[in-house]
Amino acid sequence: MKQELHLKRMAILITSKCTLKCKLCLSYSPYYEPQRHTDLDYLKRAFKSFFSMVDSVDIFTLSGGEPLMHPHLVDIYKMLFLYENQINKSVDMVINSTLLLKDDLLDFLELKKDKIKIILSDYGNGLSPKIDENIELLKKRNIVYRISRFNGDNLYYDGWIDFTDHSIKWNTVEERDSNASKCMQRVGKYFIINEGEIHCCSRGFWRSYNNIIPKIKGEYVDLLNDDISVEEKQKDLRTMISLTSSESCSRCPGFSNDLPRHYPAEQL
Repeated sequence: MKQELHLKRMAILITSKCTLKCKLCLSYSPYYEPQRHTDLDYLKRAFKSFFSMVDSVDIFTLSGGEPLMHPHLVDIYKMLFLYENQINKSVDMVINSTLLLKDDLLDFLELKKDKIKIILSDYGNGLSPKIDENIELLKKRNIVYRISRFNGDNLYYDGWIDFTDHSIKWNTVEERDSNASKCMQRVGKYFIINEGEIHCCSRGFWRSYNNIIPKIKGEYVDLLNDDISVEEKQKDLRTMISLTSSESCSRCPGFSNDLPRHYPAEQL
């Protein structure tokens, strides 16, 4: 009997371009050279490959950079919603509230509002100038949203973690497993698609992308490699799910509540 493959969360980076230059950006957007939008053909192939591998995912997130900068955002939503029957809960999008939601996008979000959620980051200090207007636009159309307040005395998750140091922090698999067992993203099995590959987190992708760590079979999935069968990709994904930690974790403080926090959205 076939063993079904279900994921809790998957995100895809649709652009590395952003309206802000946050020093501690979790996606490392300011550090891409060059920053660019992912093209529709790539996204179409990535969606097709991913949903041919998995039976379902609870939450699928469009991320960046700043997703609202992508000139074909509505088309991306339409391509993704071809697979809406395999998305159990919601399609989320994280925006930084520097840009207004456009009417054509709002039209589509309203049409699919039973499976849509928008996460608005509020950085305060003049960095999220469209936050109130966007909230009103979403309210008017009864589109589900959530605000992540990254300013004031009640910071979301108490602030940001510094992931810019990629030196080795854990010398043995036992040490990195122990630390990873406290990481919210490792424990929660949050995965991300970037440059046609599935990685366990944005830090894992970034370290691989910059040759800080090697690519190790079973620690990533090459979605767009047609020479690899769907079954082999599924096998690699199952291995990723089963691992407590990966090579990237040896260079990471982890994403846990007991780490020092920094004030969010400090600009370069």
